[in-house]
Amino acid sequence: MSSIVVRPMSAEEWPAYRDIRLESLADEPEAYGLTFAEATEWAEEQWRNRLSGRSVFVAEADGKLIGTANGAPHESQPGEYFLFGMYVTPTWRGRGVAETLIDAVSAWAWSQGARNIDLFVNSILPRALGLYAKAGFVRTGEIHTMPSRPGLEMWRLRRSLTEWEFAVRRVDAEVLYPLRRRVLRFNDPSRIVADPRDHETESRHYGGFVGPRLVVSASWYPSTSPVDPALPTWQLRYMATDLDVQGLGLGRTVIEVALEELRAMGVAQVWANGRDTALPFYDRTGWARVPGSEHLSPETQLPHTVIYRNL
Repeated sequence: MSSIVVRPMSAEEWPAYRDIRLESLADEPEAYGLTFAEATEWAEEQWRNRLSGRSVFVAEADGKLIGTANGAPHESQPGEYFLFGMYVTPTWRGRGVAETLIDAVSAWAWSQGARNIDLFVNSILPRALGLYAKAGFVRTGEIHTMPSRPGLEMWRLRRSLTEWEFAVRRVDAEVLYPLRRRVLRFNDPSRIVADPRDHETESRHYGGFVGPRLVVSASWYPSTSPVDPALPTWQLRYMATDLDVQGLGLGRTVIEVALEELRAMGVAQVWANGRDTALPFYDRTGWARVPGSEHLSPETQLPHTVIYRNL
């Protein structure tokens, strides 16, 4: 069975996004304000701007895009966030892809401070109305019409996110593999993201979740300290925060939850090979650098430095 991955998309992937977007406009023209004819005239810059100006998610199976959804703040209604451009290719409908895309955009909106997320849906699309009702959307009463599309009546729906929260919990290592690959291994399917120690009894794997969506991964393994081998020490590996929610403190929260548990177990020190681009984060959160430990990671060829933190 194919594994489905839902992830944020970058502007560099605009050709793939263009293809799935054009597919959606050809397949369900009544669902969107943009038309297929208009979109086919777009230049590269317009597609890049579309990806840069909002949070775009895609669903992927076996390297093929099978769905997409967009999220963005409303241009004239501060604090209001919208889901739009929702699409799943026909052969994948009814298999949970749409629900996962909705949750991904909702989690992104929640992380930006939204406590509701809205959308507009064509009132004559019963399948779409059923999907959104199942996901918890309700009508607000607002109806939008478009002069360029006579007869198109769009209902505004709203999903409450007030009960959502950021939660940290222990998970199986495999749950973290897609996020490890996406953030730490260039989203390259050929890269190995499993660690030989993943299934050892003492290894501990933590996931940070916004609602049902995994957004942070961190794995910890018993190890020898590079500073003082006599200390009970564990190593942090595969620390990753998803691309659209970085810089919000979610990664730090996951680390602190894990450190509290390790401290209670009698662990005296933790260490990691910190990617140089992440060193300012570790500097701010109580980690120290080991002088002269700079090196290139054999897995990514990116600069790293050995860091540690006493507990």
